[in-house]
Amino acid sequence: LAELLWARAAATPASRRALAHDPNVAPEILTRLTADADDETRQELAENPGLPAEGVARFAEDAASFIRYRAARHPNASVASLRRLAKDEDASTREGVAGHPAAPASLLESLASDSYERLRMELAGNPNTPPGVLAQLAEAATENVDDHEWTLVALAENAHTPPEALARLAEKNESRVVAAVAENPRTPPATLRRLLAKGDARMRAVIARNPSTPAELLAELQRDEVPGVRQAAVATRALDAREIARLAKDLDDAIRRGIAENPATPVDVLERLLGDANADVRASVVIADPVRARCSNDVSEEAWRARGAACRVGAEALGKLAGDRNKWVRLRLAENPNTPPAALVRLAADKEEVVRSMVALHPRTSPDTLRTMLED
Repeated sequence: LAELLWARAAATPASRRALAHDPNVAPEILTRLTADADDETRQELAENPGLPAEGVARFAEDAASFIRYRAARHPNASVASLRRLAKDEDASTREGVAGHPAAPASLLESLASDSYERLRMELAGNPNTPPGVLAQLAEAATENVDDHEWTLVALAENAHTPPEALARLAEKNESRVVAAVAENPRTPPATLRRLLAKGDARMRAVIARNPSTPAELLAELQRDEVPGVRQAAVATRALDAREIARLAKDLDDAIRRGIAENPATPVDVLERLLGDANADVRASVVIADPVRARCSNDVSEEAWRARGAACRVGAEALGKLAGDRNKWVRLRLAENPNTPPAALVRLAADKEEVVRSMVALHPRTSPDTLRTMLED
C-alpha cells in the first residue's frame, strides 16, 4: 500500500516538486526524494526545513554544488555532514559551514586559515567560533579595513570577541565597526572612554546603553547636552530606590524618560509617571512596560520571574491612558501586548486611524470588538 501511495504521489516531476517543498511531508518520503534526478526537485528539498539529517547527509555528497551549498546551511545538518562539507571544493559551501549554528568550535577553528573572505565574515560572526580564532581574524582584518569591512563588523558584534580584539577594532575609522564595538558588552571600559571622547551624540547614546559602561561614565553622560544621551544614561544606571524617587521628579524631561525605562524603577513610581505632564515620559512607561525585567536591583532573577506580573504597571493604571490627549501615547498603548481588553475597546473607537489599526492587530482584542470595528 505504501508503495502504491508513493507511486501515485510521485508520479510526475511536478508532484515530486510539490512533495519536496512541503515541510509536513513524512521524513522518510523526503529522504527518498533526495535520489531524484530532477535538479529543481532536489533544490526544493534541500531548502525544506523538514528534511531529516539523513537526507541532508545524502545531499552533502551530491554532485551539484548548489545542492551541497544548501546542505551546508540546512538546520538539520549533522556535525558529520558539516565536517565533510567544510572540505568542499566550493567556497560558498564552506562559507555555509562557517556560519552554521551547529558547527563545533574545533571545526570552525579548522576553517580559520581559509582565504575566502565571505567565509571569514561568517566565521567572525559565529558565536561558536573560539575566542582565539576571533582574535586572529581581528588582527588579520584590521590591516586593510576596505577589504574586510563586513568581517570587522561581524567581529565587533560578536559577544565572544575578546576584549583586546575589540580594543584593536575600536582604532579603525569605519563608523559601522566603531558603533558595533561601542555596543558590545565585552568592550573594555578604557576603550569605551576613548570612543566617548571622539564620538558624536549618537555614539554617546550607544555607549550609555552598553550594560558594561562603568558608573562614572554613566554619571558623566547623565549631564550630556543632548537629551537622548541623558535619557539613555539614566535608563542604564544601577540606581537605588531613593535615587530613583528623586530623579522621577527631576525637571529635565529626558531624566524622567530614563527613569521610566530603567528596569529597577518600582511600579509605584512608574504609575506616577503615567500622569506626567510630558507625553514622551508617559509614552516611555508604556514602551518599556512589556520588557520590564525586575522591580528593583535587589530582586534576584528567580524572584522577578516568579512574580513578573507584579513588576509591570497594573492593568487599571495602564488602561487609563486609553483616553490620553496625545495620540502617540495612545498608539504606544495600542502596541503594548499587556494593554487590558477594556482599554482596547476604547482605543478601537479612537479618532486616529493608526491607533485603530494597531488595535485590530492586537492579540488581546476580543472578537466582539473586532466585529464592531468592521461594522463601523
